[in-house]
Amino acid sequence: MNTASHEATPVAPDPAPRPPLRPRWQRIVAAVVLTLIVLLATLVVVAVTFDWNRARPWIEQRVSEATGRTLKINGDLQLEWHRGGADEGGWRGWVPWPHLKANHLQLGNAPWSGSGQQMAELRSLSVSLSPVPLMQRTVRITELELDGPQVLLDRQADARNNWTFDALAKGDTASTSKPWGFEVERLILKKGGLRYDDKQLKMDFNLALDTIDDSTGPYGVRWKLDGTYRQAKLEGEGQAGQVLDLTDRDTAFPILAKVRAGRTRAQVEGTLLRPTSLAGMDLKLQLSGQSMADLYELTGITLPKTPPYTTQGRLVGRLAEGDQKSWTYRGFTGKMGSRDIAGTLEYLMREPRPLLRGQVRSKLLRFDDLGPLIGAGPSTSQSEFEEKKE
Repeated sequence: MNTASHEATPVAPDPAPRPPLRPRWQRIVAAVVLTLIVLLATLVVVAVTFDWNRARPWIEQRVSEATGRTLKINGDLQLEWHRGGADEGGWRGWVPWPHLKANHLQLGNAPWSGSGQQMAELRSLSVSLSPVPLMQRTVRITELELDGPQVLLDRQADARNNWTFDALAKGDTASTSKPWGFEVERLILKKGGLRYDDKQLKMDFNLALDTIDDSTGPYGVRWKLDGTYRQAKLEGEGQAGQVLDLTDRDTAFPILAKVRAGRTRAQVEGTLLRPTSLAGMDLKLQLSGQSMADLYELTGITLPKTPPYTTQGRLVGRLAEGDQKSWTYRGFTGKMGSRDIAGTLEYLMREPRPLLRGQVRSKLLRFDDLGPLIGAGPSTSQSEFEEKKE
């Protein structure tokens, strides 16, 4: 009996399990992210290696169209990228900020001005720009540094001035889109000069600025003033802060000055609040002159003729919009003629007419000296004697 032999048939092993395919939407997202990364890297490389001097004609044309004045960039144009500001939180802190520097700029003057062809010339201009507000059509310059500015400001008797740009004031009335906003947070001034010619105020002066490189105090620039005011000699010198904070309402701007206008001399030390709009001030003031009547030309406040005087006190001005504007000469002491004076005076700029009020006291009263100040009639004062001599 034959016994049939059966051999076992080998069984093939199970194939290795295939990884599950990712859903289609995940593949699409991955491709988009990869594309954005490559695009961003390309933009960064282009921004770093691009010769930005090629953009000068385009920038000149855009600024000229926006202001109605001719802009010329005669030097190099450089663009660098830095990490966002320290006060930016979240993802905004990681957005790179452009930092633009342009050398040797010229901005044309108003065509009607006979003071010169250029309104402003700069050795260099540096701008740090926050990119995120651009999405809300706002150009926010976090820091604007002007090096070697030479500025000419001109106002005519009919109130025309060259610092008002007609093209910007008119805007695009046909456009229905949101207009572009423009903000400057910090302004830094370096060595330069200013010429101011105001035919309304009959004031014409030159102001020279110089940077204090080794200063450890609050002052960053020194200045010197020379010119005329209502045909009287105007001269002065002093120091001031180098950085103007244009957004912080509470930041005070330090100033130290000695000024002479005609027969009046003033020395001040203290702070200005928002100096671009002169919202307020708090100053130690030393004031002297031949007659208080001379102060009308400087302040617009009508005062009587008095003997020669000298005073020192604290001048506080509240000039912000919405507040009742006032000047207070607080706790002053001094002399008028041969007599002592002291007190506090407040000048309220109100309608329909301003008001001057306060208290003035003297240890030894002499009507010849104090009569004009309290309305007691004319005085044969030293001031009048000086006028007769002249």
